[in-house]
Amino acid sequence: MLPSTIAIIVVGQMAGVLERRIGSRMALIGGAVFALASYVLVVVDRSQPWEIYVVSGLLGIGIGLSFAAMANLIVQNVR
Repeated sequence: MLPSTIAIIVVGQMAGVLERRIGSRMALIGGAVFALASYVLVVVDRSQPWEIYVVSGLLGIGIGLSFAAMANLIVQNVR
């Protein structure tokens, strides 16, 4: 869980800058792509411990991007 936590913290700090450059919608899509990639990698191969660490990091990136973007999108689209 440590790689995931570190990735969430780092990406969460950079999410504001990223969303100003590419927009909240694209950040949400990017987060979903990172999360999907992590799940696909788990299904394909998980025989070595380092692969689990990589998958956990990718999932953390996906969660960090998605959660920040979802909050912004909700605020922008609700009256």
